[in-house]
Amino acid sequence: MVNHFLDRKAFNFEHLTDVRPAIDAYGVQAFPMNLLLDKDGRIVQVYGDIIAEHLNLSATLREMVNE
Repeated sequence: MVNHFLDRKAFNFEHLTDVRPAIDAYGVQAFPMNLLLDKDGRIVQVYGDIIAEHLNLSATLREMVNE
């Protein structure tokens, strides 16, 4: 059901529906958990809550793109 919804809607980021491999790989211990990964899959930042504007996510992403 979730995958059907995701197939019908356009998102500009990846949604994990089978999260067990990611939980194990990245050591996630709480939800919601947002991980910002670089192009090589390395964790750049971890947000243990809903991403807030004051975290300056846009600036971090711009820096990563320019690397």
